[in-house]
Amino acid sequence: MNSKNNNLYIFYLIRLNPRILIGAIIIVGFVLCAMLAPYVSPYDPIKIDLRAKYEVPTARHLLGTDYIGRDVFSRLIWGTRVSLLTAVMAISIAAIIGLLLGVSAGYFGGMTDTLISRFIDIMLALPAFIMAIVLMGVLGRGTPNMILAIGVGMSPRIARVVRGATLKIKENEFVEAAKTFGYGDWRIIFRHIIPHCVTPLVVYSTLLLGSAVMLEAGLSFLGLGISPPTPSWGLMITEGTDVMRTLPWIVSTAGLCIVILVLGFNLLGDGLRDHLDPRLRGEITQE
Repeated sequence: MNSKNNNLYIFYLIRLNPRILIGAIIIVGFVLCAMLAPYVSPYDPIKIDLRAKYEVPTARHLLGTDYIGRDVFSRLIWGTRVSLLTAVMAISIAAIIGLLLGVSAGYFGGMTDTLISRFIDIMLALPAFIMAIVLMGVLGRGTPNMILAIGVGMSPRIARVVRGATLKIKENEFVEAAKTFGYGDWRIIFRHIIPHCVTPLVVYSTLLLGSAVMLEAGLSFLGLGISPPTPSWGLMITEGTDVMRTLPWIVSTAGLCIVILVLGFNLLGDGLRDHLDPRLRGEITQE
């Protein structure tokens, strides 16, 4: 019975907001592509064949080869893994940092709120991409540092949303009742405040996944992100710019993958926002 009710609810949700279905289909498609990369990619994505460099698309190489003979289609498939893993890990870091900052500012108020809010304002004064570049300059090049830089750069946006939710939640009667029973602040935060912040946290994190994908591609394009020969969509765009006019598919296919994946995250995030918490519509803006 429960399974039947769940199925009916999912059908109702999709019918009510088809953006959720479209976004989910796009994301699931990329996830399956990433998971099945070893089985569906026709070639090793880092195998060099100088005799086959800059081949045009054929039955042998569906999207041709790059400047050192690597199969472009295989690198696109494996690049899906890099983009998804980087985005998910970076936004997970951002969610943890943003949740702790936002809850602390909203719950304790006073000087704590002032200091954290001013820090958030300073971080938000710079675009996320510029902030990521600055952090990469401090941390150094490398995939772990790139993930950390994107996560830290995105965290103030999540903290702002969580702080607003916390300010509303702490005024509820169950929080006052918990204080009356003598519960400590951190016990109230973890048992009563944070569980009620999950909805805005999930919704906004989903929206920011698309931004994280673009940040990874941008940093890799500038040579600050994924290091060669690891396949990355941003790195593929960089490597294909010299022949963009004569062999446009190297750049265009990688760019198209980025656009479609970001679109999927945005559609899913918008749909979840409208269904789970419509009040966020005026508070959330895509960076």
